[in-house]
Amino acid sequence: MKIWTSEHVFDHPWETVTTAAMQKYPNPMNPSVVGVDVLDRHVDPSGKLHSHRLLSTEWGLPSIVKSLIGAARTKTYVQEHSVVDPVEKTMELQSTNISFTNMVSVDERLTYKPHPQNPEKSVVTQEHPQDPEVGAAGPRAPCSPSSRPLPRRPQGAGDLE
Repeated sequence: MKIWTSEHVFDHPWETVTTAAMQKYPNPMNPSVVGVDVLDRHVDPSGKLHSHRLLSTEWGLPSIVKSLIGAARTKTYVQEHSVVDPVEKTMELQSTNISFTNMVSVDERLTYKPHPQNPEKSVVTQEHPQDPEVGAAGPRAPCSPSSRPLPRRPQGAGDLE
């Protein structure tokens, strides 16, 4: 399995960055996320905060694109699991799509930690596993910012003019 990895340093302490990450939606700068529902949230005996959220997104695709991918709707859902450890100062967040899984699998892992040399900064590591899985309609293509599969044209679709 290949893993696409990216790292970013924020010029803010871990507490600020993780608070912002948990409150980032809804956000007028990203109107495609139309809803966030908390399905479960609890603190375990060791003091870690566990959250399970459902994100609803609406992507305004042109009707021609909808017909190419065979979808009448563009509302998609993403499940997100996070664990915040305030003692170790780590936050791990995993998200995956639960819509259109027969066409594409989008998995993401984010890890938030204080910068090792400067506690006034934070390091966020983003990972996208690249491992095709089998869905109801056959193998699913992995999807990452650097590798997005193109939709197949439906059989009988005429040439576009």
